[in-house]
Amino acid sequence: MKKKLITGLGLVLLIFTIGAMVVIKNLDTIVMNQRLINEQDIIIGKYNEMLFQIKGAQAELYRHQAGYSRNIDDLVSYIEAFDENMDFLSRQYSGHLNDVACMQYYAKIEERLTSLQGIFSEMKTLIKDYKTSYKRVKAKKRQIVWQRKSIIGHLVKSIFYKSTLKEHF
Repeated sequence: MKKKLITGLGLVLLIFTIGAMVVIKNLDTIVMNQRLINEQDIIIGKYNEMLFQIKGAQAELYRHQAGYSRNIDDLVSYIEAFDENMDFLSRQYSGHLNDVACMQYYAKIEERLTSLQGIFSEMKTLIKDYKTSYKRVKAKKRQIVWQRKSIIGHLVKSIFYKSTLKEHF
């Protein structure tokens, strides 16, 4: 009787232990899937922000080229925000580039991630070139402003000098 009771309790304990391991494994899978869903939501949100920033930059560029605006600070702020989002997404994707869990389910994901990495690096190069040309334009603008100020200063001095000469003669 005692032997049957111990065997029965041992069997029940074994069943509960196996059931607990299955539940823990399923909970771990559910938590991992939820993390991926949250990460996908963040990435989708960043893509939407980037789309808004591209449209805003295009609109500001059109306004500037059409002559409706002389200020390009808004355009630069859109590009800088886009650059920040692109860096964030690049880090997100590069984190999954060698992830075994991602690669075992999706056969072509590594190829896609590698192509995205190439696209991001190309975009970084283009934005870097744009920022360099913007800095040149801004420096040239400052130089023109200083030249105008010095010309006005020379004119004022010459007018003042001529007026003082007329008073003496």
